[in-house]
Amino acid sequence: MMQWAVLLGLSAILGVATALWHPHGPSFAQIILPADAVSAQTARRWGGHVLWIDVRAEEEYQRGHIPGALRLNEREWEKLLPAVQEIDLGGRAIVVYGQQATSDEPGKIAQRLRMIFPDTPVFTLAVGWQAWQEGGP
Repeated sequence: MMQWAVLLGLSAILGVATALWHPHGPSFAQIILPADAVSAQTARRWGGHVLWIDVRAEEEYQRGHIPGALRLNEREWEKLLPAVQEIDLGGRAIVVYGQQATSDEPGKIAQRLRMIFPDTPVFTLAVGWQAWQEGGP
């Protein structure tokens, strides 16, 4: 009986060690995205089927942005919204992003855009502008 317990214990230890250190072992560090978030990898695959909304300030936007992105933020909502409303979405999704993934503003803007465009999928980018530039996930 004791040998059986020792063998079972050794098997469990070896199994866990293999799973943790084997190059083809399972990934235990999967990123779980919020329901309305899209990964950079997925958004890149969508290519031209996205209207990008940048919530950053004018100065940050001018230093660099995703090609074709329009600015829209809470501070300048009334001023910037007409340019967004003039766009023919033609079946494109809307993806909203900010400087960093931890910013609350992309989520707030996405929520407001869902009310204006109820038939259009609206997402937030799971990474911010910095990570997007660096080719983040």
